[in-house]
Amino acid sequence: MKIFKRIVYALLILSIVIFPLAIIYDVPIIGMSAFITFGITIFICLFVFNKKIDIPFLILIGAFLTGLIFKRLHWPGAGPLIVLSTGFSVIGFLMLSVRSFFIIKQNRLLLSLVFVCSIILAFINAQLLFTMMRWPGAGFFGYKAIIPYLIASLFIIISIPNSNFIDWSKEHKRILLRAIFVPWLFMFVITSMQILLPEGVYTNIFSENTSEENWKMVDYEIPSREGLK
Repeated sequence: MKIFKRIVYALLILSIVIFPLAIIYDVPIIGMSAFITFGITIFICLFVFNKKIDIPFLILIGAFLTGLIFKRLHWPGAGPLIVLSTGFSVIGFLMLSVRSFFIIKQNRLLLSLVFVCSIILAFINAQLLFTMMRWPGAGFFGYKAIIPYLIASLFIIISIPNSNFIDWSKEHKRILLRAIFVPWLFMFVITSMQILLPEGVYTNIFSENTSEENWKMVDYEIPSREGLK
C-alpha cells in the first residue's frame, strides 16, 4: 500500500508539472495525458486515501468556485477545474450513497438522509456540469433532481429538529453537516441563481461571454475616412 501511495503521489506531482508545460509549448497529446493522469490520481487521493468523507466535497466546492473565477476572468484552466470538480462530485456522491450502508450504523435517519441526498446531489452536479459546459442533456438531470430536492429539503426541515440531533456522535454530525448540508446549501444557491436570475445576468456572471451590451445600448462606431479629420 505504501508503494502504491508513493507511485500515485509521484504521478500527481509529475502531471502538475507537465500539464502547464505542455500548454506553453503547445503539445496537446502530452497535455491531455497529463490532465487525465492528474484527474485519476487526484480522485484516488480524495476518495481512496482520504478516510474523512466530508473533506473531498469541501475541496471540490473550492475547486468549482476557483473555476468560476478563472472562467469569468478569462484565465486558462477554468474548463478543467469545472469539469473535474463537478464530475468528481457526481462520482463521489454516488460512492457516498453506497458507502453510507457501511459507515453509518445505529442511525437510520442519517442513513436515509445520506443515501437519498447523495443521489440527488449527484444529479444536480451532473446538471450543473452539463449546463456550464453547454453539453446536451442538462435538462434531463435538472428535471430529475429539482422536485426530489424540494421534497428532501422539506423532509430535512421537519425531521432534524425531532431527531435528537444534539445527542448524535461527532462523526455522524460531521457527515451530516459537511458532507450533506454544505453541498446542499451550495447547490441551493447556485440552482436558485440559475432559475431566478434573468438569462443575461446569469450568463454575465457564470460565462466568459460578455459581449452583450447592458440595456441593449450599442456603442456607435465612426468609421475613419481619408480626408476627414
